[in-house]
Amino acid sequence: KKFGSGHFHRAMSILHYLPEFEITVVGLRLNENFQNECVKSNYNCHFVDDENELVRLCNSINPGIVMLDILDTTQRLITDLRKCSTSKIVSFEDNGAGSILTDLTINELYPSITGSDKILCGPAYSFLREEFEKPDLNLARDIDILISFGGTDPNDLTIKVLNWLVQEGMTELSVFIVLGLGAMRQKKEINHILSTENITNYSVVSDVSEMANLMCRSKTAITASGRTVYEL
Repeated sequence: KKFGSGHFHRAMSILHYLPEFEITVVGLRLNENFQNECVKSNYNCHFVDDENELVRLCNSINPGIVMLDILDTTQRLITDLRKCSTSKIVSFEDNGAGSILTDLTINELYPSITGSDKILCGPAYSFLREEFEKPDLNLARDIDILISFGGTDPNDLTIKVLNWLVQEGMTELSVFIVLGLGAMRQKKEINHILSTENITNYSVVSDVSEMANLMCRSKTAITASGRTVYEL
């Protein structure tokens, strides 16, 4: 919940392309909403509270590949994983000291700070969900502004943007607001702004199954500088 849902969704998307593997999903410090999403995926799931538990679990499974999507890793974690198995280790969005010890690190959002050929950087290595492979670009552009700040929006940017639209007198525009699972705390405040400022042409959703189509329908999108930019 603290780091955003992009990591979770990327990991779950990648697994669809690995049907020949026996897959175990390990949730590290996942909150209840994301744990429920794991369980619904029907993969074999485990939930751990710290990296020591993660290492012990990997030791018991001895997987062929360990994929880490937990942001920055430490050298200790990667070294401990090496000790417990002969797994290949792949890390995503990792600028930590452990990234130079992995077999492969994919940093689609970050430039390389080492020049290592084991660290792949930039949008060419972005992994998008299947729905973005063939978006319907012929959909009518009936949404003036799409607001989406990812799974958690820790700085409440959705509320700030909505207040800005009101201050600038843009209340006649059609607005579509997407709230992530970790940003539901904002819903009460958002509904208060929408009702008191007489914004009538709006939608607020939290569980979007066709984000690509929403983006195709939008004339303008306001978002953070994460993976959503590549999707747009």
